[in-house]
Amino acid sequence: MKKPKLFYLHNDNYRLIERLSDEQAGKVFKTIYRYASRDEKEDTGDILIDTVADMFTMVISRQYEEYDKKCEKMRANALKRYNKKAQSASVCKSREDKDNNKDKDKYKDKDEDEDKDKDKEKNKKEKEKEDKEKKEREEK
Repeated sequence: MKKPKLFYLHNDNYRLIERLSDEQAGKVFKTIYRYASRDEKEDTGDILIDTVADMFTMVISRQYEEYDKKCEKMRANALKRYNKKAQSASVCKSREDKDNNKDKDKYKDKDEDEDKDKDKEKNKKEKEKEDKEKKEREEK
């Protein structure tokens, strides 16, 4: 479990702290901070201090669990978002490739048409030349 850098103390718990002496309240806060920062629970030997500190440490534990859930949810959402971007990028790329191929085909078709026209023209000229030569032979 990853620990957040902070935890909250709720105002409605102030009455618990207010009823303690300054020395007891100080021990409670030291116990709370030790738990929050190092995950260590310490028995002070005073049942009142230990009970109040346990109440706060349970709240902190719930906050950490909520933090973990939130982090996991954010991680999952980030992965979904990343995967969508990757998929949409590949879709866009494949669309671009198709468009480029269409253009290539278009130009290829145009080139083929030009080649056919040239071939027809060439064949026509060759035929005319043959016909001309044939006529000349017949005249002789």
